[in-house]
Amino acid sequence: MKFFTGISKKEILDYLRLEEDEDTAELLKTSSLLHVGTVVTEGVKTHYWSYPTPCSIAWVSFSSDGLLGTVNDDDVPQVIRDSTAQREKHPIRKVSKVPDTPVDRSPTPVPKWIPNKDMPRLFYFPMYEDDCSIHHAAKAFAARTSRQDLGINFWHVYFGVKLTSGRYAIIQAKEKQPELIEIELEVEPTNKDYPMGFVYSKDLKEILGVLGRECRLPLKNCQYQWRE
Repeated sequence: MKFFTGISKKEILDYLRLEEDEDTAELLKTSSLLHVGTVVTEGVKTHYWSYPTPCSIAWVSFSSDGLLGTVNDDDVPQVIRDSTAQREKHPIRKVSKVPDTPVDRSPTPVPKWIPNKDMPRLFYFPMYEDDCSIHHAAKAFAARTSRQDLGINFWHVYFGVKLTSGRYAIIQAKEKQPELIEIELEVEPTNKDYPMGFVYSKDLKEILGVLGRECRLPLKNCQYQWRE
């Protein structure tokens, strides 16, 4: 296959394991990559492979001029899209399910980055936006970002934070709009029916303090009430 395409599946897999978010990367093996076809544009031949994500399909391409990269959904040629096999036809690795562990609520002296594998699966909600880049935010927290496909090749870049209260938050940005971050705060549920709950202005101000940003008022008004 490398003789035909100019690149091996192993090389593509190594690239995707660095480029993709953890949830996708752990699914992939060489047989997960299915060669879909080739498109020639202005004399440049581009090969396309499809591969599975946790809830959909994504594509990676390699061109005759040596460019390797994932392909935005809008940029996938229709002939490639039409020839792509269903997700179920893509082999995936068997991933052992680890039992959920209790959420670590121990206080921390300062807000800090938490690797994605250690972030608890809690309910977070976007409560604040700031024109601070995700690159600046990651540097301020000494964080390593992850990528997530929301299902239509709509990529977000994000990382998790643990706050001094023992609560958690997520800082993210659209990959195509990295200069605007969105802060998702952990929602503390009430005893009432979903979707009632509380978020804390203290948590937001801690994050903005690390980023060197002022808290702009008024804060978002939605079904989740602000507490100090």
